[in-house]
Amino acid sequence: MFDVGRRLGLPVKRGNHAGHDQQTQYLGQVRSRTKEGIRLSGTGAEHDNEWTAQMGVFLHHLGSGDTSDLETEEDCRRAITSVYYGHVTGEFDDIAYNFLVCPHGHVYEGRGYERGEGNHEGYIEGVGRNAGFYSIVGMIRSSNVASEAMLRAMRNLIQHLRTEAPRKAGNRILPHSFGYDTDCPGNLHMYARPGSTIDPSVPWRGPADIYVYRTQKFVNETYDTAPGYVICQETGYISWSTVLSLTQGLQHELGLSPTVQNLTWSRTRTSSGSTTAPCGARVTGPRRSSSGGAATPRTPWNSSTPTWAWTTRTSTSAMPCGRTSCAPSCAWTSSGRCPVVTGASAPSRSG
Repeated sequence: MFDVGRRLGLPVKRGNHAGHDQQTQYLGQVRSRTKEGIRLSGTGAEHDNEWTAQMGVFLHHLGSGDTSDLETEEDCRRAITSVYYGHVTGEFDDIAYNFLVCPHGHVYEGRGYERGEGNHEGYIEGVGRNAGFYSIVGMIRSSNVASEAMLRAMRNLIQHLRTEAPRKAGNRILPHSFGYDTDCPGNLHMYARPGSTIDPSVPWRGPADIYVYRTQKFVNETYDTAPGYVICQETGYISWSTVLSLTQGLQHELGLSPTVQNLTWSRTRTSSGSTTAPCGARVTGPRRSSSGGAATPRTPWNSSTPTWAWTTRTSTSAMPCGRTSCAPSCAWTSSGRCPVVTGASAPSRSG
């Protein structure tokens, strides 16, 4: 049985793991491996000369599925036991991760301060993914989101690893998927970055919204190649950068190019030889100036007055309907919503 030991709420003396004998530490709510439980195999010690933790931490999750069954600490212990035996009977001879954080906010020791093997092979800026990073597992699966208790525990753990651990962690917080093709760490992706709420160097912001995060990812992935598009931060928190990126996505759908973040609509004149608009309408409403000043009178449509086209602040383009002038069969005109005829603001797209 995987013995996770006693709960530690005060500074304690840790035992005989390589590199941190009798190291005094405080980890808040921690479950420690004891000498009666499963011992470290020595794999970490064998690689101590390649173990610095200087880069930071990688975040992981438990994979696909759901962890709603982790209702008690005993449930969490059983889940950790399952991870352990999966690793021991697989490619590792011990649990691969350094620490695991359960939904209740308890931190469990895996490899602890020895080198783990859970970050995959490879290098980041010449430093090995396992040699330069601690691995932290949030005990959720792909259908779950992190609880506030889990996030606060991760934040406290990262602070400890940066300031008190025998090998102090660097400032990076990366997802397991960084430079590696995997879905891990699932819904923890929005926290797996410097500056997130689990980063102790910035103020606590509370849990992010997974639906906001998915919207941010969607708009970036969908409109990244649209001319002028500016990527919004994928944080899970609503921000003006998100609103502006969504606005640019709408512009692209309306046929405007390039898209711009600071959009103002104005009307400029072009020549026309028609006595009426092609749709048969006569323009009679006031025209608002492009600079936002007072409206000026609009004269009836005749051979001596121009048609109207839409412009953005940066370029002249077609109206939102895609035309540079009115057409006989126009859904906006027939529905009474054409801004050319009514002087209204830009309509939503239809037909």
